[in-house]
Amino acid sequence: IFKKNWTPVDFLFMLQGNDLDYYYYAPGPSGCRFWCTMVLRCMEMTGLLVPGSSQGFEKYVALLNYNDPEKYPVPFIKGKFLRCELSYVLNSQALSDYVP
Repeated sequence: IFKKNWTPVDFLFMLQGNDLDYYYYAPGPSGCRFWCTMVLRCMEMTGLLVPGSSQGFEKYVALLNYNDPEKYPVPFIKGKFLRCELSYVLNSQALSDYVP
């Protein structure tokens, strides 16, 4: 659920301002759900989405994993953010440290 109105340009600026726009998928290619989770967390921290949205996404994927673990692996396969290291974010969920 969106917390405030935003435009595609706002979304692009959020991606660029938080170094989420340069991403290398894991071999396969895999890693898109990891990228989506990081983007949802950033949207929560910047006020574009209500808190808990990323957790809802992760729970939904976990449910899909129950029925098809090969197609929906948990934990998520990670690609690599090319401009910054987000492992701290994934471990602590403290994306606010990365928001300018």
